[in-house]
Amino acid sequence: MHCLEGSRRAAGLARLALAVCLAGAPVAAKVKVFPAKDAKLSDYKTYHWEPIRVLTRRGVLEDDPEFAPMIKEAIRKQLARKGYREVPSNGELKLLAAGLSAANSQLEGFLLRWGYDVYWGYGVAVATPVTRVNKAGTIVVNFVDAETGKGVWFGYATQALVTGGNVKRTIDKAVGKLFKKVPRRKE
Repeated sequence: MHCLEGSRRAAGLARLALAVCLAGAPVAAKVKVFPAKDAKLSDYKTYHWEPIRVLTRRGVLEDDPEFAPMIKEAIRKQLARKGYREVPSNGELKLLAAGLSAANSQLEGFLLRWGYDVYWGYGVAVATPVTRVNKAGTIVVNFVDAETGKGVWFGYATQALVTGGNVKRTIDKAVGKLFKKVPRRKE
């Protein structure tokens, strides 16, 4: 065997081994945030929890015993680091959190195409549903002004509620990445 051929073969095996390792590696969470234009999250001091809802294969569960405690602990830890204080009720902010442990399709609406039908005349010829798939593993966090009911800050992290492996660590990492975008509370 020629020396160059052996090194090519070794490089090919190394690439294959790397691909196999990466295929089993967890994918980093993707984060999107949407702060309100007319309100600043950093102006608020206290928050209280609304029940955490988790979409599972069995439907939506309020305060799901498997995922809700881990989501709550991860968010609570991040908010304490940013200077926000949790209260049992009547906080300045309502904290709404949700998770999707199962993917689901959601109907957004219909695209209507007008045309002529021999039997019905002019009208809707074709109605095509427009859907989207909500990705499994997404954690959603929404801060709402408790007094006005207006949204103050909204964000989500995908690939956070993965089954298998260390779920708690995955949730902590995803929420940590999401809360890097949360402003520190003003003193």
